[in-house]
Amino acid sequence: MSRFVQLVATLCFVVSFQLSAADLSKNQVSQWLASYQAIQQWSAAHQDELLALDAQAFFSDGNQDVTNTALYKSMLDVLAKYGFNSAPQWSQVGEQIMLAYGAIQQASVKEDFSKEIADIKNDPNMTAEQKEAMLQLLQTTQQLAERFATVSEADKLAVADYVEQITALAGR
Repeated sequence: MSRFVQLVATLCFVVSFQLSAADLSKNQVSQWLASYQAIQQWSAAHQDELLALDAQAFFSDGNQDVTNTALYKSMLDVLAKYGFNSAPQWSQVGEQIMLAYGAIQQASVKEDFSKEIADIKNDPNMTAEQKEAMLQLLQTTQQLAERFATVSEADKLAVADYVEQITALAGR
């Protein structure tokens, strides 16, 4: 799994601000994308230290044990160069970007989940275990699709001009 995919997974599970977050601006998207490579380089330089920490604590608000460390302050120095005040803010903007990107991508791939579920359940060539695994995967996909449906039009518009750049990041 690429580092980018791991980061996106972390962003999606760590931050829960999406529903109350303000709409993205193109400037925020541009700043986050510019900061991404710098944070990747910073993460690589501090890999051993980061592995010793809980990622959720590092990107969530108010954990004094983490935010008072030299490592956290070092990361804030990097983030500040790109207009971010905290790791949770950076993470939240990243989550909004990824959800908007997913919503844009998903718009061209409409899936009929009920038909897919019926097809899997009725497939005589699949074992019960295979069916269960496929149904779980489909359920996860359906949950993501439902989350994509909550993305504001403003967020999608802010991300639209950066789809190719985000796709390129995903390929790394």
